[in-house]
Amino acid sequence: MDDVIKHTAGKRYNSKMDAKSAFYTIRIRENDIHKTGFATPDGHFEFLRMSLGVTNGPSTMTRAIKLAYYHLAPYNVNAYIDDISSSHNDFH
Repeated sequence: MDDVIKHTAGKRYNSKMDAKSAFYTIRIRENDIHKTGFATPDGHFEFLRMSLGVTNGPSTMTRAIKLAYYHLAPYNVNAYIDDISSSHNDFH
């Protein structure tokens, strides 16, 4: 988070994007699916994709976003978990 603040501070233009449902795009490994199980009156269910609230979810999401956007870092595009920001002093 400190890196994002450092790169956005003092810039004239700031854009922010929240990858709203990004957590649900990451598949859970087959051998870990059973760890997400929960029971309701309607039965037993397990997540096939990462859900909000899992222990390593934020670090996994941060890693995925950074892999997708690392090539834009020289253009002052930064990510924190599923939030992406871009800050500039002009539009050039």
